[in-house]
Amino acid sequence: RVYQDVAGKVTIEDGDKSVVLRCSEEWSDLAIWNPYGEEKMGYKGFVCVEHGVIATPVTVQPDDIWVATVSITPTRNGLPAWTAAQESK
Repeated sequence: RVYQDVAGKVTIEDGDKSVVLRCSEEWSDLAIWNPYGEEKMGYKGFVCVEHGVIATPVTVQPDDIWVATVSITPTRNGLPAWTAAQESK
């Protein structure tokens, strides 16, 4: 499924776990999918979330540069996952 005009922060939650995605404004759309029916890929245990420019593609001319950024932060109990992992040791 493609969602148009999604920029900024997106949070996906699953119980006490979540993933926070923050993207630059150059990414205009968001795609959420999983390989349903592909048993070998374990489709029942995950979804893919990807920022993109889907609805209105960007044209980049030779020698031009197009830059977009995204940060992905997994969390557990509201803290970055690596922090929660350190506390459990």
